[in-house]
Amino acid sequence: MGDVLDRIVQAKRAQVARDKENMSPRRLIELATSAPPPRDLPAALRREGQINVIAEIKKASPSRGTLQERADVAVVAEGYASAGAVALSVLTESGF
Repeated sequence: MGDVLDRIVQAKRAQVARDKENMSPRRLIELATSAPPPRDLPAALRREGQINVIAEIKKASPSRGTLQERADVAVVAEGYASAGAVALSVLTESGF
């Protein structure tokens, strides 16, 4: 597993370096300040009287390969929410 994680870190560092060349700090600040406020994850996890689940959405795993080739992320997210998930973890690393 270490080799997979090392490859991911190496690729991500290279991607971050490329992204820094393609976006100015000013534009990055504009995007960050115009984003909606974050939701209160700690409060969601502290809800009393129920099991508070963080559901995960991912198409593939570095160690197991493809998990869901054609998953509709919006449909999966709606299903998790309607089943009671208090938060979603969405893995967005496109290369791995």
